[in-house]
Amino acid sequence: MSMTPGNYYAKLKTGIFTKAKTTPTMSMALVFDVTHEAREGQWAPLDSPAERTVYLHFTPKAQQYTDSKLMALGFNGDFNTPDFSDESKFEGIELICKHETDSTNKTQERWDMAKWGGDRTIEPAPADAARQAAAAWKARTAATQKPAGRPAAPPAAPARTGPPPASTPPAGAMDESSAWAVVENAWLANNDEEKRNEAWRDAIAKIGRPAKSFTPADWQKVADSASLPF
Repeated sequence: MSMTPGNYYAKLKTGIFTKAKTTPTMSMALVFDVTHEAREGQWAPLDSPAERTVYLHFTPKAQQYTDSKLMALGFNGDFNTPDFSDESKFEGIELICKHETDSTNKTQERWDMAKWGGDRTIEPAPADAARQAAAAWKARTAATQKPAGRPAAPPAAPARTGPPPASTPPAGAMDESSAWAVVENAWLANNDEEKRNEAWRDAIAKIGRPAKSFTPADWQKVADSASLPF
């Protein structure tokens, strides 16, 4: 039965230290019973466990990752009779399945451990390689690259025109707060809050309706009337 690419849950059955058939590469073949598949964030049980093998190779490039994975599995270090932690064997771990095409254009499953605490370390390139890359970059961009320096000053902002005086609001825009601002401005020189407030109440009373029903024209009348000092 072919498995679709994705994440699976499996229990480790055994490990076999083995040699590749056509190369001198030594590997640890980890045999798992796959029991669940990840579906929509949940582990869905398979109809029946499926046996799959993860190969960890001992090549110079793969060595450090193989070691990290074996340590994550609790490997006992015995390559004749490999054994692993109870957690790996009885509780299980997460595997990932990918599909790859071999030299005969046949699709093959490739299995690996999904989580094993072995994040790849990014090594900086040698200094010579960095200098060569810098020289190549300079050659490619010399014609278009602008020299680094202090950025140009931003364009001057347009002259700001302030809002119209409070005594001359836009037509049709007068409301209670605008009318009060007009009255306050008119009474600044007089500095008599009591008379100003009395003028405000009298001007509202002259309209003859509740203030909540005033139109902009009504508030304009209030502003004009209350702005006249006693």
